Amino acid sequence: MAQTATHYEVLDIPRSLKLSNATLKKAYHRALLRYHPDKAAAEHIVGGGAPGAAESTDNSKTAKYTVDEILLAYNTLLSPQLRKEYDLSLEASKNVGKDGGNTAGPVDSLDLDDFEMRYENDKMVFTRSCRCGEKEGFLITEDELEELSGEGQNEALVGCVGCSLWFRVTFEVIEGS
Repeated sequence: MAQTATHYEVLDIPRSLKLSNATLKKAYHRALLRYHPDKAAAEHIVGGGAPGAAESTDNSKTAKYTVDEILLAYNTLLSPQLRKEYDLSLEASKNVGKDGGNTAGPVDSLDLDDFEMRYENDKMVFTRSCRCGEKEGFLITEDELEELSGEGQNEALVGCVGCSLWFRVTFEVIEGS
């Protein structure tokens, strides 16, 4: 392969915003079965062009992924924080070379205090407008912050819904407030 496959390609899943853990787990198991060295060798011996054998329409014959690559893809996409960072790196790599350089640039940092807070369904929602004109281009929910905090994180990567701008947002969860 000339290019390195993305984690989404390794697991053969779309790069959508909402992938459940169950969907990721199924894709992980499917990829393990599809690219397992023993299974691929057995299919080659047993089904190799036998009459009536169905032709494969996927790219499994041209793209081979190791168990380590599949495991890395699964673990990265399973963690919300790692997935955000990975998606950010994919976006940055897509922008390299456009207009003579990397248009993504470094990720600026903000504090959660730089966001406006409101309540929505008895939960806090933090928003910030973006320079692209989106009034609530950046949005972080209380649930997202609690999940990251539970994983020992004190920062979140947040992308604008209207453009490719990202911010690293630092926060501190104060119990009982």
